[in-house]
Amino acid sequence: MSCPKPTLHARARDYALDRLTEAERNEFEDHLVGCAACTDTVGALGDRLLALEGKVGTEEAEQPAWVPRLHWSPALAAGIVLLVLAYPAYLGLVRLPGAREEVRQLGELSQSNESEIAALQAARDKAETKIAELEQSPAMEGALEVTYLSQPVRGAASVPSVPIEPGAPSVMLALELNPGSIPQENTACRFEVECNGKVVWSATRTGEAIRRQLSSRLATLVVAVPAKALPAARCELRVSSGEEGSGRVLFRGPFAPVRPN
Repeated sequence: MSCPKPTLHARARDYALDRLTEAERNEFEDHLVGCAACTDTVGALGDRLLALEGKVGTEEAEQPAWVPRLHWSPALAAGIVLLVLAYPAYLGLVRLPGAREEVRQLGELSQSNESEIAALQAARDKAETKIAELEQSPAMEGALEVTYLSQPVRGAASVPSVPIEPGAPSVMLALELNPGSIPQENTACRFEVECNGKVVWSATRTGEAIRRQLSSRLATLVVAVPAKALPAARCELRVSSGEEGSGRVLFRGPFAPVRPN
């Protein structure tokens, strides 16, 4: 905290040492009543002078002439007490309404963000439900062949072939997941197709959307993978928990896309 009147603040030391004229002292004392910075400075100087006085003399010794006594008039003392008591209230009157307004604005912003997040989540769930319905509709079953994948078995050399018909927009891969391993509610799962050590396709679905698909009449999970993303090489479909697939692996099934000559 600084004094708004540096010229008067410079008199604090002379005031403590009683070096001011009567007019200068009266002017400084009037200023001191309303200035916390000068009050602190004068108080600190007084404490230092009193400490020096205690070191130099004893109770019977006469006070040295060069150590002046501070002049605390009744009016000045009353003014300092008023300043000490009123200053915290002044801060409360000035700063408290502003702080309350900031808290109110932060609360409104938080509610707005929560509403936007809820709306985006609802739109995502609706889109995933629509995709699941289309993938498992009778029209989709008749139009495209569905290949069922399974977890790899030790010692098995062959993998299921996935024919890719000319002009087909996607291939349908079906898999079964253990319901106990599926994340709850809106926790995401990552679907990835990897070929030759490179991820060629990926998507995310929530645990809730996966459970809805498994509870459908087909009782299985069907994934549509764009045909143009699949090379004619051994691939693997991998399902992991987490947005980036960094969690536990829930399923991995190899397959081999086959394109007609």
